[in-house]
Amino acid sequence: MSLLPSIADVPHLWSQDGSLRDVYFVGTTLAHWKRFLAFVRNSKNHYAFDGEETSLPSIEEIFANRDGHHMLTVTTSGVSINCHFFIAGEIELDIDPREIHGKNEHEAVLGFIASLAHAIERPALLTPENGIDVPFLSFEPNQRTWTVHG
Repeated sequence: MSLLPSIADVPHLWSQDGSLRDVYFVGTTLAHWKRFLAFVRNSKNHYAFDGEETSLPSIEEIFANRDGHHMLTVTTSGVSINCHFFIAGEIELDIDPREIHGKNEHEAVLGFIASLAHAIERPALLTPENGIDVPFLSFEPNQRTWTVHG
């Protein structure tokens, strides 16, 4: 599916079931993370370390400091997309479905995911929380296509 999938295409995508939705970019390196940080610097964002807002450090500094919790939040159309910097080999973002009120937020989030996939040159999976093996949607940047799963 090359067009942006509609909410009707994936009816349970934003179900408010108490869990988050995850976005995964797997097989990443520090080079992908650097492109990720360059991309989000052009978006409305804020970074916090152990809950205190501060300036966004380099990716090397983030992964060198594992003595606290890193969180970067990017906001698009009122939706917070969070990154916790868990591991270098995977960029994982989370989204609270309660922030998706309709078509505008849905399209903004999918547009952000597709643009980020292009920027870092990695496919994206949009999944249930911790559900990397059971995606709702995937986006392949080389073909510029969305796929609806299951």
